[in-house]
Amino acid sequence: MEFRRDIQIYRGIAVLAVVLFHLGLGGFEAGFLGVDIFFVISGFLMQMLYTEQSTWRSFYQRRARRLLPAYFATILTTLVASAVFVLPSEFSQAANQALWSVFFVPNIGYWAQNSYFSKSDFNPLLNLWSLGVELQFYLILPALAFLTRNRTWLLIAVCLVSLALCLLAVTISPKTPFFLAPFRIWQFGAGMLAARFAIGSNPKLGLLCSVLMLASLFLPVDGSALSPIVGHPGLGSIVATLATAGALIWGLPTKVTTSAAGTALLKLGNVSYSIYLAHFPALVLLHYRPFSGTILGYQSALHISVSIALIGACSFILYMLFERHSVRLFSWRNSALTVAAVAALAITLPSFQLVFFPDRDQKIFKAFQDRAPYRCGKLIRITQPKAEICAIGEAGVPILLIGDSHADAIKVSFAKVSASLGQRPYFAVSNAPLLSDKLKPDWLARQAKVAGAKTIYLHYSPDNARKIDIPAIKAVAKSAGLRVIWIKPIPVYRASVPELLYRQAHEGMAFVPQSLAAYSAHNQKVSNTLSALGIPTIDLAPVLCAPDCRVQSLSGELYYFDDGHLTLTGAAALERGLRDQMSQFAAL
Repeated sequence: MEFRRDIQIYRGIAVLAVVLFHLGLGGFEAGFLGVDIFFVISGFLMQMLYTEQSTWRSFYQRRARRLLPAYFATILTTLVASAVFVLPSEFSQAANQALWSVFFVPNIGYWAQNSYFSKSDFNPLLNLWSLGVELQFYLILPALAFLTRNRTWLLIAVCLVSLALCLLAVTISPKTPFFLAPFRIWQFGAGMLAARFAIGSNPKLGLLCSVLMLASLFLPVDGSALSPIVGHPGLGSIVATLATAGALIWGLPTKVTTSAAGTALLKLGNVSYSIYLAHFPALVLLHYRPFSGTILGYQSALHISVSIALIGACSFILYMLFERHSVRLFSWRNSALTVAAVAALAITLPSFQLVFFPDRDQKIFKAFQDRAPYRCGKLIRITQPKAEICAIGEAGVPILLIGDSHADAIKVSFAKVSASLGQRPYFAVSNAPLLSDKLKPDWLARQAKVAGAKTIYLHYSPDNARKIDIPAIKAVAKSAGLRVIWIKPIPVYRASVPELLYRQAHEGMAFVPQSLAAYSAHNQKVSNTLSALGIPTIDLAPVLCAPDCRVQSLSGELYYFDDGHLTLTGAAALERGLRDQMSQFAAL
């Protein structure tokens, strides 16, 4: 295929946008759309490379030879560096990510974990999600190319269906269309269509499309919004995709591609793969702070200079040692050995690393794994995309448990207690019921009707409890004949409890437990509102606080995995008090 300087320029723009976004520079809040540009370019090139004379075997051979050496090197280096520099609380997360990535499903692993835009988890390999999507696209490319070879209309139809599903999924769970390949097919397909229509050049139109591509990187995009307009993938992705496709069809004027700026972007594009692979692990490890999740951005001019220098050095080494020599380094045997080695290290190193820490620290680190699966599980977003509640019990009188992430933390113990009382709880799929515009008090009445429930338990963090319109909930419940019971918030802390305990042990920093009096004062306003409205309450704080609040068991297991969310152990410690108080209402 004829070398096109403009494609390398587009690659340079895309990788620069992504890196600037991760560096936290102002004005590049939508820089993650650079990945959307990469997807379109990939679809274009794959259409050009996968000719009628290609076989699927030769295609996969070329793709593997091009991509895998640098990809595997990134995973292995990040895994080893994390084992050396990162505490077990975070290293276990990095090891899981290495395992997902080496088996080419990092996007699915991150989809099962959290949103791309969440920083709560330690994710040094998060950028590999897009490689997962791309590699999964390659699996279907031979079939897609064959079926649509003389049926461009069919390829257009596939793109439209994928786009429609993508926009629909954004309104339900934005991270699902973000991470999962079927919802991104339309972007690769747009690139394939561009390759089929690229029968002549029109530099003026190409330049216009390139300007639109650049402009799309500055659109107001909210990755957590349940809207195809401001959400992602949404309108911003559509603009970036169409503009990139047009730029690929028509090309750029020679004056642009040979200019100083064009030449600089071209050189950046030539090493864009190595930059993309190396920059994110380098940033995350550079910024690493125990118990603080993924830290990006910068604190000073010196800090950003060091970040850029590290990205440059890591990208250069990766390019010179692996990407440039990928043809020589690749073989299916080498790949199989690498997969086996990384998998073995990812499985064994976390336990091995723990051996070097005392039992006290091991219990602190284990708090991060002492958690139930997130809310109703991930598959419900696919198997039942319209479901708004799910059963978390087997049988009994239906009741509802509605709340934020604090309710999610106690749901296993709540379900256990409910079962002992002959009740079957249903739980909210959304993490923000009664906190968003779509899930208002009348939504509560509708879900109670769906479940056949007459009793609703509400549980929120102290901050979210103050945001909820409690009088409106009372009014809706009264008109619908529902009984609302409020489970008061548990004590929360100023910082991560595991971090505070670790620093107490290693830095001598005193850990001051919260007192029951301080807890009561902090939650007094909500308590007064509940009392005035006659809403019965369950108060679990006295179970933990007598009068100072405990954050771990007598044997040292932690009750919290961050500043306010209970571990399974912590929730289990509340079960007796919860059963005693719930039994009063179950008997009514």
